Amino acid sequence: MYLRNEITASIRLDYLRHNIQVISDKIAPAKVIGVVKANGYGHGSVHVSRIMAEEGVAMLAVAVVDEAIELREAGITLPILILDKVWKNQLNALFKYNLQPPISSQDDLQMLSKAAEEREQVLPVQFKIDTGMGRLGFYYENFTSALEQVKDHRWLEIAGVMSHLATADELNSRLVELQRSRFHYIVESVRQVTGESTPYFHLSNSAGALFYEDMIYDYVRLGLSLYGVSPVPETEFSQSLKPVLEFRTTVAYVKNFPENYPIGYGSAYRTKKDSKIAVCAGGYEDGIPRRYGNTGEVLIHGKKFPIVGNVSMDTFMIDVGGESVTVGDRVVILGQQGDAEITVWEMAQKLGLIPYEVLCGISPRVLRNYFNE
Repeated sequence: MYLRNEITASIRLDYLRHNIQVISDKIAPAKVIGVVKANGYGHGSVHVSRIMAEEGVAMLAVAVVDEAIELREAGITLPILILDKVWKNQLNALFKYNLQPPISSQDDLQMLSKAAEEREQVLPVQFKIDTGMGRLGFYYENFTSALEQVKDHRWLEIAGVMSHLATADELNSRLVELQRSRFHYIVESVRQVTGESTPYFHLSNSAGALFYEDMIYDYVRLGLSLYGVSPVPETEFSQSLKPVLEFRTTVAYVKNFPENYPIGYGSAYRTKKDSKIAVCAGGYEDGIPRRYGNTGEVLIHGKKFPIVGNVSMDTFMIDVGGESVTVGDRVVILGQQGDAEITVWEMAQKLGLIPYEVLCGISPRVLRNYFNE
């Protein structure tokens, strides 16, 4: 039983379906890899993965093995790609749960090839190439020898070859163009080595797919856009996406304070006049950062009101002016109410964050409600 329903995240599954189809149509004939790491960007990985499977997503991607195990134990049967490093203590899980690990180094190659040979089980792997991200993967000029080793290993199967764009959310980025040319070189080199057993290729993330159509290969790794948030704000395509998540809370108390009265920890705000202050459920433990106080706004009765004082761990305060606010009124942190809206981008920019941090920061203790309208 979950009794704490005064603060909730509502997940519109029909909006998720809409986004999947809109983007699938845009990138066709390429296929979608649905990125569901970090609990589906805060949306609930199991629930969104089930919808993705129903809507024809070809594969799922998670960051770490434990995230993949959760999906398998929930009955998800789609192929699952691990994006980050796999460690020795996680090798058994790769075979037990039929997972695809990345090979980003010679150490990875040796560890995975030995594990497959010892078990006499074919292990599908994906080569990760660094074309300019400066993070994971073989340096793009040095990967061919490792590729040859895998090709000659009877227990390893090259399922895919991938790289990752570092600046795809910057329109007309020179680095993106450089990475495109490097990946094109990789594609041609791999085809020469593998011949008829050519693996599939994927380079683009959401931003790459939406803004650099010539970089769409066999698959596209989609995360933020599937959840209805454009990786670049206020673009034409972003208007066709529907935000899947709404974040709401409830007024717990309404209090009247005289002028110059301190509000919250550190007395970071003092009332400018006699004021009506609403105390709301939820705080930085729930995903409303402390510094959102005196910066952010919320919606009550379809109107915007400022958050005042520092956000506490479990509560925050709003100056509601002369509005007739009562205990139990619903408060929108993210989403729409009437004609007004607070977007993920709006909250992120006020906090100096990116939308990913806002969505992933919503705490597991916040109840997720799933519904279709």
